[in-house]
Amino acid sequence: MIAQQEGFGKLIDDAYSGKLRLPEFQRGWKWNRASVIRLFDSIRKDYPIGGFLTLEASENLNLSPRLFEGVEGTGKEAIGSYVLDGQQRITAGLALYKGTGSLHYFLDLQVLWKLAVDADLNYDDRDCLEHFANSLDEEESTS
Repeated sequence: MIAQQEGFGKLIDDAYSGKLRLPEFQRGWKWNRASVIRLFDSIRKDYPIGGFLTLEASENLNLSPRLFEGVEGTGKEAIGSYVLDGQQRITAGLALYKGTGSLHYFLDLQVLWKLAVDADLNYDDRDCLEHFANSLDEEESTS
């Protein structure tokens, strides 16, 4: 067994292209909107999101590969690996970063703009911007 470290973005790109696929025996997509948002929040805050287990594909091993949910029209690359653990997180990443699937995620820019105007931000001051972003997290956790 060979352990490798891949970034989450690379896994998302490989799943989107079809290079990374699911074996037929894997259950379907089960996460709800709240689970996806919690994953995004962990990524945004640079928290660990767990490991992934993949199996290199070979001609001698046919696990009836299928594409990730929402990838149907884009997955044209030959399979390189199967995902054995991490399907829910990768599918959530596809929804967040590639816009796939039935759930859609967005920022309400009008609300964010109003908060920024009310805070009278100095956009040249990195510390000021960081404090503003952190204060949004604090407001969210108290509501």
